[in-house]
Amino acid sequence: MQVLNRLKMELSNQEYFTDEQYVQFLTENDLSPTEEYDKPTMQKQLLFTVIDVLEAVTNDIDLM
Repeated sequence: MQVLNRLKMELSNQEYFTDEQYVQFLTENDLSPTEEYDKPTMQKQLLFTVIDVLEAVTNDIDLM
């Protein structure tokens, strides 16, 4: 499973943002969206990405 797909799964496949925006969140946390997800080495960065996405959602009244 690719990192981008794993991020979407962590977010319950909710379409808060476009794939391009999700890719930006991932790259800001040193993850490549096209790499195969490896839990032992990528979980921490992925969870930080989830937090970043959810913080962005809470700051956008239109999405809430």
